[in-house]
Amino acid sequence: MTRPRPDARAPHQQVPTARGFTLTELLVVIAILAVIVALVLAAIGKVVDLTRTMRCMGHQRQLAVGWNTYATDNAGRLVSPRSDPFCTQSISTSCGTVRPESYHVGTSNLNIPNQCWVKSWGANMNANGTERRGAIETGKLFPYVGDVGAYQSPNDPSAASVDIDTIQSAGSPKRRMRSYALNALLGCNVPDDLGNYGSWPCNFNSCDGSLGLDVRSFETLTLSQVPKPGQTLLSIVEDDGVGYNNQGWIISPLRPQWVDWPAFWRPEAITMANADGSTEYYAFADENLIELIEIFGHNYTQSPASLCAWEIPEVRADRQDWWFFRQKLLPGVIPGS
Repeated sequence: MTRPRPDARAPHQQVPTARGFTLTELLVVIAILAVIVALVLAAIGKVVDLTRTMRCMGHQRQLAVGWNTYATDNAGRLVSPRSDPFCTQSISTSCGTVRPESYHVGTSNLNIPNQCWVKSWGANMNANGTERRGAIETGKLFPYVGDVGAYQSPNDPSAASVDIDTIQSAGSPKRRMRSYALNALLGCNVPDDLGNYGSWPCNFNSCDGSLGLDVRSFETLTLSQVPKPGQTLLSIVEDDGVGYNNQGWIISPLRPQWVDWPAFWRPEAITMANADGSTEYYAFADENLIELIEIFGHNYTQSPASLCAWEIPEVRADRQDWWFFRQKLLPGVIPGS
């Protein structure tokens, strides 16, 4: 019997051949990879945004610690929230008068030049109206903070590219040295020591005669005059249109009027620090309001424009964003807070 050779093949036996992907299979694989890449990039973007926001709150906590330490070293006295010293005139209203020159050293008007937390005037300003490094370094708070970078938010697209040692010329891009503003109701005789705010107690009395507020009701010259520091706004991100954050940050507590507004670099994460050093962020509820504020700017008022709007429960419900920040201005002093 004849045996077949070792390499002999059985009749009709097929030879295996290599098989590649079809075009459809390749397209499916590419689509899956694209989805995975998109998800990874989105996750990385969220991590980056969160990291910047956490750093922003860290900077504000650093400012808050310096703010409290300054008060401890100065018998409870607070720095002024203003960025210039030019509103030290007497303030007369129907419910009282504040005269800066009448105070003794321990409770003197904190808007005199050496009490401003930053000093944004004279040689400390660039030709285009922005702050120079000296505006921060000569401010009353800087020795207790010690880092110019702590005054800048990582979310601020302008401050991120600031060369802090360069004098900007007129006409150059307005790049902020400082991303934050202090609460205008902390460290002053009346809110921000401006005359029109001195009439707030009178207006509250006209809404509710039982309140009996006078012009000194809003005085916060010392830390002991801040009744709820853990709920009281100290600093906030601000995007002031003049090229630097001018004066303290304030809104009307009587009606939904945005005298100032937060910076909307991340509307879902507006960062702030409280007077006790704690930090938090807030997500704007009304996206349409953001656009309106950016169009109309300062002193934008939502309806109703009545000075007594704070008493209307429906207003509190419909104007959530205004009510949130209103409640953080000076709780325990402002009626209804």
